[in-house]
Amino acid sequence: MSRKLYWLWIAVLALYATRMRAQSASNAFFDDSVVQQISITIDPNDWTTLLANYLNNTYYHAQFSWNGSVMDVGLRQHGGATRSPVKPNLDVNIAHYEKNQSFLGINFFVLKANNEDASNLHELVTMKFYRMMGLPAPREAPAQLYVNGQLFGYFTIIEHEDTNFLERDFGENGGYLYEWE
Repeated sequence: MSRKLYWLWIAVLALYATRMRAQSASNAFFDDSVVQQISITIDPNDWTTLLANYLNNTYYHAQFSWNGSVMDVGLRQHGGATRSPVKPNLDVNIAHYEKNQSFLGINFFVLKANNEDASNLHELVTMKFYRMMGLPAPREAPAQLYVNGQLFGYFTIIEHEDTNFLERDFGENGGYLYEWE
């Protein structure tokens, strides 16, 4: 093996190991065997505005906390027809205010309120079933969401289908990505 090929091989292994470490770190966050505890701290006026203007896509400054990690994030309502002024689906954008910031190797995730699923299990079980069959599917985990120190409800954490998802499940991060409905 030539010296250049050797160093190229080492670089590829190092890149793969880095991705696997980031993936391994986020596995604890998407662990569906426990109910994750997530805390959001947001200005009460911003929270009231987010709920009242639930059809808007405005991001609000918030602090996200999980297992001792605390970071500033962008928070907004998520979804189309499922938006709610009572129990919203939430986009948590880790890199919204600080572009290079990530959380366990992820930049974005959704907190789904499951307003149309009283069991809170339909999507969680379906995505797990897909993954068990070897089909690419976002990782999901149950969570209790606390907003400003008060229990707000039961949610599902959903992995964002982005370049990290594509790289993990397809071995590449280019091409077309279609969202399931």
